[in-house]
Parts: sequence; C-alpha cells; structure tokens
Amino acid sequence: MILYTFFARIISYHFVIYKVAYFIYSWSVILAIFGLGKRYMNFANRQTAYMSKSSFGVCLFHQQWIVIAAYFALMLSDNIILQMISILLKGIVFTFINYEVFIRIPVIRFMFGLKK
Repeated sequence: MILYTFFARIISYHFVIYKVAYFIYSWSVILAIFGLGKRYMNFANRQTAYMSKSSFGVCLFHQQWIVIAAYFALMLSDNIILQMISILLKGIVFTFINYEVFIRIPVIRFMFGLKK
C-alpha cells in the first residue's frame, strides 16, 4: 500500500509538471504566431483593402452557404476528403457571389448594412 501511494504521488507530480509545461509551450506558440503575423502579415494591397471593406458582408453570409454546401456534400458523397473540399470551395465561392450581388442592389445593400 505504501509503495502504491509513493508511485501514485510520483505519477501525479509528473502529470502536473507535464500539464504546466504543456500550457507554457502552448502559450509560447500562440505568442510566436502573433509575432510572426505582425512581422510578415502587416501589409496592404488591393486584396487586403477589398477584404477589410467586405469583411462584415462575408461574415454575414458565409454561415448559411457553409450549411447548405455541407448538407448537399454529405448527401452526395461518402468520401470525407471530397466532402471537406466541396464544402470549402462551395462555401467560399457562393459567399463571395452572394456578397457581390447584394452590394450591387441599393435596397438590399442598405437592408444588410453593407458598404460598397
């Protein structure tokens, strides 16, 4: 019994040390990703200007298209990789088509609060 509690304490100490090291490592990776993003992703061009202007509209419409694309992808195929690619591509394409159509119609653009 004494031997069992001794090993249980050692294992629990190692578990706590492992968890603390894991959290420190995870936090370091998050900070490193932020630093790399600030260093290498801080630029502006036509695409970033367009995306910053259209981010609200894209955020507004993407969920509906992802759900619709997932519904049909799951019905039509059993291949998981094909389903994921199909959902990703259809979601992106239909979201931007939907956004571009809605910003060209003034009444709908006003209703959704979209910028042109």
